[in-house]
Amino acid sequence: MRLGRGRGGRHQLQLLGIDAAGKLGRVVGEGHRVGEYGGAGELAARAVQAVAYEWVLRGPPTLLSTEFMRITGAPDLAALIEGLTTGRFEIDAQHAPLIFQVALQGDAVARECIAWAGRELAALALCVIRQLQLQQLEFDVVLIGSLHKGGALLTDAMRAALAPEAPRARLVPLNSPPATGGVLLALRAAGLDAGAARAQLMQSAAAFVGQP
Repeated sequence: MRLGRGRGGRHQLQLLGIDAAGKLGRVVGEGHRVGEYGGAGELAARAVQAVAYEWVLRGPPTLLSTEFMRITGAPDLAALIEGLTTGRFEIDAQHAPLIFQVALQGDAVARECIAWAGRELAALALCVIRQLQLQQLEFDVVLIGSLHKGGALLTDAMRAALAPEAPRARLVPLNSPPATGGVLLALRAAGLDAGAARAQLMQSAAAFVGQP
């Protein structure tokens, strides 16, 4: 099962799974339009929401406000909110690493934003797990994309949300080029033994792109 960013320059999530018999499971892959959250763009939107909550006294203060004022040049929180709502300022997927940085400084709001993203990603993974009836099996959930490099703040939340229904699921980073999966699916579609070729193909592909 592979979980990562969508096609082209878009930031919709893509999650695909395949069982031993070759059956595919998937999510829609159209992000917030269909209620699929957890990508870098959604994380940024969640952080903006938290900043807005601070301004209207709906939520606690957060260092995210200070950092967003710094990168946008807004002189105060009111100006930041005005700029964000009028489109003069934009906080988007490219700012996701900043949210992780703030979280690592101990900011509770930023940490909760990341934990929320982890829970949402797990919810999407569980969709495919149910489609393929993998709940009691041992399998890998392969994490693709830069968001998953954020560390334990994200993956711990994912693991905790997966555990009650899929306790044997393993979260693992991608260790070969994404195209490797497509090649394996093509081999399977051609009636060839993709399992026998998997290890050699992954090793060759990783060597080609200079991965360890």
